[in-house]
Formats: sequence, structure tokens, C-alpha cells
Amino acid sequence: MASTAPNAWSLKPGGNWPEASRGRPMPCFHPVHELCRVFSQVARGTWRRLARACNVDIQLGETTCTDLVLLGLQQRAWSIVNATLTAHRFSARQEFRTGADIEIWVRGFRFRWLGLRLQCKVIDIRTWKFQKLFYRSARSRQPQYQLMLQSCLGQKSRWQLIPLFRLYVTAPSSSWWAPFASPTGCCCTWNRSLGREAYGCSVLSPVTVASLSRSNKSDLMSVGPHLVPWHLLFCCRYVAAPGDLAQALLETWRRRILQADRDVLPELRSYEDLLRNVQPAIEPPSYVAALIEGRVPEVPPGRAMQGLIVIQQGG
Repeated sequence: MASTAPNAWSLKPGGNWPEASRGRPMPCFHPVHELCRVFSQVARGTWRRLARACNVDIQLGETTCTDLVLLGLQQRAWSIVNATLTAHRFSARQEFRTGADIEIWVRGFRFRWLGLRLQCKVIDIRTWKFQKLFYRSARSRQPQYQLMLQSCLGQKSRWQLIPLFRLYVTAPSSSWWAPFASPTGCCCTWNRSLGREAYGCSVLSPVTVASLSRSNKSDLMSVGPHLVPWHLLFCCRYVAAPGDLAQALLETWRRRILQADRDVLPELRSYEDLLRNVQPAIEPPSYVAALIEGRVPEVPPGRAMQGLIVIQQGG
């Protein structure tokens, strides 16, 4: 058996089901359902953790939130039947060189790979804004949303990734959340009671971020209506069983996020066709293959990454 790479968490499906003994619904054995459940539970934990931090006036950073999300996925991954989840936290030296992003790579049963690039932002509990949402690189002076599109969809890369902002969210009171849409459209019965806590880990299109930047509004009330809880990316609503994970993820992103990007800035129109034509790849990048094989993955130059998550259907 190959040894596990340092800083990697690798969990195989299996184990018993404590939910059954507590009277809660038994998890479905469809891997897309189970990923939906696991990701929603991590989102709820993020919401509550940020709320507790707010109560004692301690601002959690993006790196801390990301580390805790990786930990939360690791703690729950044993319950994912018919799929494996492997997470890697890059070393402090690599993080200093690369930044604080995450990539998620998903392999379906057709052995095709789909990647997501997540740029993480956390709510500021004092101003209730996402302070760095419109960040511009000091070197290029380009906005981060444009750099994300370039790095994910550039012609020089063999792999085209889905670019998304991942926002760590909480709110000061329930009244703040009243104008926002409920996380509807999920197939999973265990998510009905989540309510606003489902938005603890949310995703946002870079095209939407670009649109918000025109009015320079990064406050929760302005950004909130555009958020999509990240567990909905793994909902099987659009794919019939048994369902290919990579294809399910691609179709859900197209329906829930890409189709909502109607207000495209002129400077981003060149990316419209590239976004619509994203397809799963035949093989993963070398750093993903290294993690699967138990070796230490090396981040390519210029590739910002704090963590790497690999999900493989079929165990």
C-alpha cells in the first residue's frame, strides 16, 4: 500500500452509521447525495464558528477558516460511501509562496476530471463587508476576479478550471437574512433545517464580483442575494442515478451559477465562450496525481494554493 503524503488526509468509505441509532434519516448511498450532506454540515460549522467569534469580537482570517474547513471535511469523509475524499494542506513555506486558495478536483465513474479554483474571502465581523472582495494585484493592478478567469481559462494551460469565489459567511441577526433567498432546490432531506446556516460556505461567480465592483458594494446585504451555498454544487438534482460526479458538478454549476451571469462587463466578454465550453479532462494535473499516489504534491509556479481536495467516485 502506498504511503500517505505528508500533510494529507486520506479517508476511505466505510464505517457504521451513528445517525441511524439516533433516529435521524439514514444517508443515501448515492455519492452525490452524501457529498451534499457533508459539505452542508461543514458550512453550518463555519457559520456557527464565525458567529461565536463575533460574540467575543475576534476576527477569524481566511487561512484559519480554510484550515478548519479542510479539517471538517476530513472528520466527516468516512461517511462517504462509493467515493473517497483526500485533502492536502500545503506547508507554510509553500503557502507563503502561493497564497490561500483551494482547488477541488473531482473524478467521476467515467474517469474524467473536473477542477474548481476557489478564492477564499471571509466576512469582516466589524463592518459586515467582504473587505478584500475587489482586491487588485499590486504588481499587475488587475482585479482579482480577472486574474482568476485568466488563470483558470487561459489558453496556455492544459486544464480549464471553474473559477469561483468562496465566501465564509455569518450574520449578526436573523433580521439581516430576511431579504435573502432560501437555499432551495436541494434534493436532500437532511438540509431542510439548515436555513441561513447553509450559507456559511458560499460560492460566488467572478463575473458577479465584477458586476458588484462597479458600485463598490461588498457589504453583506449587497452580496448576500447572489450567494449560492456550496453544498448545492454537489446536489444530484440535475443528474439521474447512478450519476457521474464530474458531470453532475459541471451541470449544477452551469444551471445554478453560469446561467445567472447575465450582467457581464465588456472587458470580461472574451471569457463567456470559454466558461460555457468548460469540460472534464481525461487526466488530472501532476500535483493531483501525486497526491493520489501518496507522494507530496508540488504546486506549479504561479499557482496559488493553500489546500487541495480530491474526490474520486467509486472508491
